[in-house]
Parts: sequence; structure tokens; C-alpha cells
Amino acid sequence: PERLQIYNDGYVPILGTEKHPGGLGAPANEVWEEIWDTIGDEFDQVYERGEPTWYEDEQLLLHRYGFEEACYFRWTTDAVVGQRRLSCLTDVASELATARTVTDVCVKATAALARWRPAVETADIYLTVEEELILAATTRRRTAPQPTLDDAPELVHGDTEVQPSDRPVRKVTLPLGRDAKHDATGAIVLTLNERRPFDEQYLQFVHLVASTIGAALERARGHALEVDEYRHIGDTLQQAMLEPA
Repeated sequence: PERLQIYNDGYVPILGTEKHPGGLGAPANEVWEEIWDTIGDEFDQVYERGEPTWYEDEQLLLHRYGFEEACYFRWTTDAVVGQRRLSCLTDVASELATARTVTDVCVKATAALARWRPAVETADIYLTVEEELILAATTRRRTAPQPTLDDAPELVHGDTEVQPSDRPVRKVTLPLGRDAKHDATGAIVLTLNERRPFDEQYLQFVHLVASTIGAALERARGHALEVDEYRHIGDTLQQAMLEPA
């Protein structure tokens, strides 16, 4: 995919007279053609595999003021990972803003999460039905094996504490929402990026994903109860009008 370059005035001196203003909105590999063999793989590492990079005083030979200039940079792409996670959360919240039913919440949540690999490789949402967890929606293809939930019983009646790690964690399971008995109304199983450590930031991200979906489920259940209540009131009034005095 093309990675178009957007920048502000503070970035103009780095581009120089040869690359500005033509570099605005142009593909990065064309703007930085002379160093793309060096930095192109770093962009792929972040965007495709979610792995950060960090360089101090790296020499890059740039053509920006009419000659080949030896320039030294300190730069990182780690911030991209955090930005992508924030964009993922924004996308999920935006999708769920219009969800009115429990089914809509599950389908729209997985549709949004499916757009944000590798932060979330797969997502399976289960709902509690008569103390059983039933698969309601998934990002997996239909040809994929049916997901399982080995630790479902622990989640129906309480949280399973998830701890951060300096190593990757392949899968986490988190409760979704609470009912009047404070039991979980469902659970979400997330398969994570195996090339990223499950650190505090990653842990916070998955908790925010679960809490966003859980809150939407609680709103949808509340809406369903209100609709049933108003329907019951309407039926009662209609019956009263039909009965003879």
C-alpha cells in the first residue's frame, strides 16, 4: 500500500528545497527514494508486524539541498503502535454508537476489530445464555475451526485476572459487561500479535476493548428491557380500552 507523507511546518527543514512542497501528500518511498532501501523495511516492520524501531545518531545520505548530505537522526516508530491501538478503539466505539440490539453490538464490534490486525489477530465474542457461553460473533472466516473457550466457567461468575508480561501472549479472555447479579453478560477471546510483548500498554488496550464492548452490551440489554416494558404497558392499555366498562 502507498504510505502518503503528511507533515507540518516544523518538518519542512528536514525535507529541504528539493522535497518541499512536492513531498506533501506524495508516497514516502518516492520522496525518500535515496534512503528507502534503509528505512522502507522499518516502515514494513511497524505497519505489517507491529514491531517498533529505535535508532540513535543514524547516518542517512539525503538529497534535499542540491547535494548528497550526510545527516544524522534519532528516530523511533514505536509511537505508531500506540496510535494504531487508539484508532482501533475509536473505530470500535464509533461502530457501537449506533448498535441498538445485543446482536448488533457483537457483529459490529467484530467487524471493527477485523480491520485492525495485527493489534487484534482474531476476536470471538460469547454471550451468557442460561449460564452457558454461546458464540455470538467472530472475526474468523467460516472455514476456520470453531473457537473454544476452555476457561468459560471462571468468567461467568467473576473476573479472570490477566497479568502483563515482557513476552508475547498469544490469547487472552476477558469478561464483557455485568448483569443485575454482577455476573458477566459475556466474554471476549482475543488472539494477539505474537510479535509484541504483552506489556502494560497492550494490557490496557485489551481491557479498553473489552470495556467498550461490555458497556455497549449493557446499553443494548437495557434498551431491550425498556422496549419490552413499554410494549407491556401498551398491551395493557389496549386491552383496557377493549374491555367493556
